[in-house]
Amino acid sequence: IHYFKHTYHGEYDIYRGTEEHRVEGYSTDLFADAACDFIRRKAPEGPFFVYLPFNAPHYLSEVNLIPGEDEKPEWHVPGKYLERYGWPADDPTEKHRYLALLTALDDGVGRVLDAIDEAGERDNTLVIYLSDMGAILRPTHGLGVASNLPFRDGAPSMYEGGVRVPAIVRWPGRIEPGTVCGEMLSHLDLLPLCLAAAGLPLPEGRIIDGRNPLPALTGKAPSPHEFLTFHYGNAAGMRAGDWKVARSKADKPWELFDLASDPGETRDLAKEKAAEVSRLDAIYRKWSEEVNADATEPAPRPVINKK
Repeated sequence: IHYFKHTYHGEYDIYRGTEEHRVEGYSTDLFADAACDFIRRKAPEGPFFVYLPFNAPHYLSEVNLIPGEDEKPEWHVPGKYLERYGWPADDPTEKHRYLALLTALDDGVGRVLDAIDEAGERDNTLVIYLSDMGAILRPTHGLGVASNLPFRDGAPSMYEGGVRVPAIVRWPGRIEPGTVCGEMLSHLDLLPLCLAAAGLPLPEGRIIDGRNPLPALTGKAPSPHEFLTFHYGNAAGMRAGDWKVARSKADKPWELFDLASDPGETRDLAKEKAAEVSRLDAIYRKWSEEVNADATEPAPRPVINKK
């Protein structure tokens, strides 16, 4: 959504529950404020769960603008965050604005962590901080400021720059500070992790693709996954151990990479390791057939003509 006007496809798009919630301010600050308020109100009552999806640092698209508005998309951020670095509040430098936007996000996360501390729940709270994808690298769209190095490319590609994301997990008394986990984990593991942290069982009668990653996060076990798959449109990828296949379209051949020796995916080994490609392709096809057999029908998206 628009960082200040809070519009998406020309319509206001902030809700509290199911009711439109009109509010002024910078979205990063507003979202952090709402989370802090919720923690202060709910922590005294018992266990609480907060899902806080900041829209920062996502770029601003034309669809966020109000019809007729001629403003060009840019990295929206209050001037005070630019001034913190000694830059003018209206500094147009793209990298400066992007850094200021990240600084605002960092401040927001810090305030949420402070709210947990103030509630006396630091040692009793599992905190997970992660991204949903790698940075989008499109200089022609005003997106030439980020980097996914040393990994290749960025979102929405199937290369590591698009699908391997940073994640920080804090759980005092359970995960040793400074622990580094290099195991293959997934966003799908968040449900099993949160349920395990709460001492609750997985739901019955449902196929759960995620696995409890806590043993891997604590360094006591390897990845709980034999393989992980990635999709965006017709692009696909799959990782099994250190081997990974990727393709940009369904009718394209697989590329093969050894992430142990080549995390930057600079050498396609598909031709010299054809047997490995066939093995991984068989795993992928079996997985795809199982998923499609259990798939639900897409939800209808009615066309509404507004006057």
